[in-house]
Amino acid sequence: MMTWKTRLHQETVQFLRRKEFSNLFIDLNLNEVDGFISEEMAIKDLQEIGVKGLNSGRFYEAFFMSMVINWQLFKSRSEIQSHADLLSPYEPVCKLLSRGGAIFVSEGHFIIDSFDAYLSSKSPILLPSLEDEFLNYIDEHCSDFPNQLKINGLWDGFNKSQILL
Repeated sequence: MMTWKTRLHQETVQFLRRKEFSNLFIDLNLNEVDGFISEEMAIKDLQEIGVKGLNSGRFYEAFFMSMVINWQLFKSRSEIQSHADLLSPYEPVCKLLSRGGAIFVSEGHFIIDSFDAYLSSKSPILLPSLEDEFLNYIDEHCSDFPNQLKINGLWDGFNKSQILL
């Protein structure tokens, strides 16, 4: 997300825990084009096909689901294609949600699976891989929300374990 924000604004961007900040369609001027799926519409449509437990407000799962849906709908637009060298900004949250994760905001902090995850744009946490095998390795070897140093150590351990296989 921060890579996209920095590219679109051509400057350092302060990380904000607001839905508007995580809606890249606002930055790309695509949030009001025909066919854009709002969070409320995504909740309604997903509930109609049997998805339960979707909320709005402080809960971000439905919001990010709507962002993922819109990304798939509009990824061929020139506004997005002109940045095709960047990875999808919503893939990490897709992985989190598909693995049963949860995201909400409380007292100005993101809470990710009950872990307080205060993030700063000066020191973002970068995962070297979103492959399921590495994410499983993190889950097996870490009982709290890891910092960058811990992530780097887990990546080294994961790579060594793959060599031994």
